[in-house]
Formats: sequence, C-alpha cells, structure tokens
Amino acid sequence: MIQLLLAAIFVSGALSLEASFQVVQQTEEIPERGTVQQLVIHSAIGEFALNPPPTWMVSVRKEDESLRFSLEQENAILSVSFSTNRAPTVQQLKTTAGETWPDSRIVERASSFSRDARGEMLEFIYPLGARNYRTRIALLPAAGGHIRVQLTAADNWPHKLQNSWTFVLNSLHALPPVSPKRAAGQ
Repeated sequence: MIQLLLAAIFVSGALSLEASFQVVQQTEEIPERGTVQQLVIHSAIGEFALNPPPTWMVSVRKEDESLRFSLEQENAILSVSFSTNRAPTVQQLKTTAGETWPDSRIVERASSFSRDARGEMLEFIYPLGARNYRTRIALLPAAGGHIRVQLTAADNWPHKLQNSWTFVLNSLHALPPVSPKRAAGQ
C-alpha cells in the first residue's frame, strides 16, 4: 500500500536532485522482522531513514518538510518533521500546547530516543469536542536543526499506536553524508 501512495506522490520527476525535500522508498532486511519498507529522507538538515509503521497511510508534505502517517480506523496521525530551527525548549513547548489546547495538561515527560539521538518527550491530554485527545511530541536534535515526531489520537490509545510510535522512533536515524564522488556514482 505504501508503494502505491508514494508512487502517486512522486509522479513525473518530483524526486529531482534540485528539490530540497525528497523521500525515496526502499526495502531493508531486519533479522527479527524480515524485509521491511524503509523511507530515505533528504531534508535541509541532512539525510535520514526510517521505517513507516505497517498499515498506516503515508503522505509527503514538501511545504513543511514533513511526513504524515495516518491510521483512519484509530483516528490517529503520526507526523515526522525536519526543521532547520533549534528545537523549542520544554517551556516553549508547554506554552505552545497551552495556546493550542487551552485545557491541556502534561501527563508524561521523559527522554525520547531514536537510533542515534536523544531528546525530550512531552505527552499532553486535552478535551476536543466530546472526547479527550492525547498528543505525544518528541524533539530530537539533528546536526542542522531538529526532528519533531508527533502522535495524536483519542485518549484511549490501543497498543498498536504505542507500537507504531516505538517502531518509527527505533528506526529513525541519520545517514552518513554522501561524498560528491559517491553521489556521482564514481
């Protein structure tokens, strides 16, 4: 399913080398899982790879250098964005959350880890309409800025949402810089 969605997004050369944000799909062999899909992301802050959560739909948002994964049956969105700005402080994140969700409260604060980075994670719960929602935000440092991973869904998260969060973070990693000779195929 992911192949079809990415193919539709990248029709007619949208992955040219001139583009600043590019996403290419490939496969990766993981001993305990077998062959899995991997997305290679070229962003303004570097190249990264991650495994998309299985069964989630993916969309690429070039305008804000992000990927958005959605799982309709759970009314959930998981996004990964790449920013050249410094990561906001925990206090700035709390302030922004309070402005966005006035009745929000922090239910968890912890360290967050990808394969090669350690950052901060905050989890908020807030009412929205007749339901409570939960948003978990991880801010991970990167050489040229930061990566923000965010999961939003109704408050009663099933295990598959927690597993998808962990799956994406555990697979997210920076790729080594490509030398000009290697990029030219020499």
